Amino acid sequence: MNARRFLIPTLFVGVPVLVAIGCYIFVDQSSPKRPGAGIRPKVAALSQADVLAGARPTGQTGTGAVPLSPEALSLAESAVASANLQAKQIKATAGGAGTVKDAIREEAERSGQEFLAEAEKHGAEDPKAALAWAFAQGERARAALDVVIDILMSKDPAAAFEAVRWPQSGDKPVLRNYGLSVTVDRWATRDPGAAARAVATLSPAPGNAHLMERVLAIWSETDAQGAAECLKSLASGERSGAVVGLAQSSFVSVGNRLAVENPKSATEWAMGYAAGTPERTSAVAGVVTGWYEKDAKAVSNWLNDMEDGAAHDAGVEALVQFCMRPAPEVAMQWAEDVSDPKKRSFLTAQVAGNWLTSDPEKAEAWLKKCESLDAEQKETILANSRLARGVGATVPGMPDKESK
Repeated sequence: MNARRFLIPTLFVGVPVLVAIGCYIFVDQSSPKRPGAGIRPKVAALSQADVLAGARPTGQTGTGAVPLSPEALSLAESAVASANLQAKQIKATAGGAGTVKDAIREEAERSGQEFLAEAEKHGAEDPKAALAWAFAQGERARAALDVVIDILMSKDPAAAFEAVRWPQSGDKPVLRNYGLSVTVDRWATRDPGAAARAVATLSPAPGNAHLMERVLAIWSETDAQGAAECLKSLASGERSGAVVGLAQSSFVSVGNRLAVENPKSATEWAMGYAAGTPERTSAVAGVVTGWYEKDAKAVSNWLNDMEDGAAHDAGVEALVQFCMRPAPEVAMQWAEDVSDPKKRSFLTAQVAGNWLTSDPEKAEAWLKKCESLDAEQKETILANSRLARGVGATVPGMPDKESK
């Protein structure tokens, strides 16, 4: 409670958002037969030096920035909104700019503390009555839900979940979904197994499937083995309720965390799914992303020993994303090892595009003898690379940048 009382009068800051935009080359054409198809040679193992020399793949910022919690933001927004509503009245009686700021701050603190006290009072009531009060708070509804749910969860998580899952008259679906999300997140932090069992009883809906994904993600941060076992149980059983729309991203994220904790257990878990299933494919990709920094050579050997198929290709794709910058020649060997023709074309084109930026001479020499791309694909890659480097043009009639 003290943390919330501190947040309301002090949080008057915005949250900066960093947006990273990446682009890639897409080749959606058929390609020649994979070199050596049927008898796959061992691909050069990626060394740990290669891994440490390279950057993370696009999409992983690694900044370490810690955003404010949803409840902290909600409480801060409520305090600021309350101050703004009375700003005109305060300004009329204030003597100057500094006095106005002080008055706004004092009013925000007083209003926020009163609101918090009222929310805490209702939180001590019957769960349904407490939620009904929170839903009726208009612009402050989310902040009210944060406080009420926090109190209800501290007393009886199961009762809080049951109260928030069932609609009441006058409910707004958006607010109820928000309340359910807050409840599940906090329960998963305390008892992920119980949270998962409760969420599994919800009706099938995209939003409810997302709740299960959230439980698994939170669980895997502290007990990846437990999350993996739960996910395997959900995947092997009869899919119903919130499990119906469970995304493959859950298998990737759990595989990643388990590989960080225990690579051997992670590989056994991933290969425990039936061959050719989306579950195995996603699990293998996740294991590679979690294992490669720890032991790149072991990951290479694991993929080399794996049979051709969707799971092998997914693992290779994940590996290539990490090694194409520090070790483009090795990445190209791996890209050519993908068995699916379209995926192989896309991946080799992506590696070639990156390689042409860092070492055009070697990359162009490799392209001339590459068998995974046809002549038209090679020309497209080269033309786009030259245009990006200001060396040539791809549009007929457009003069070369170096032309006078």
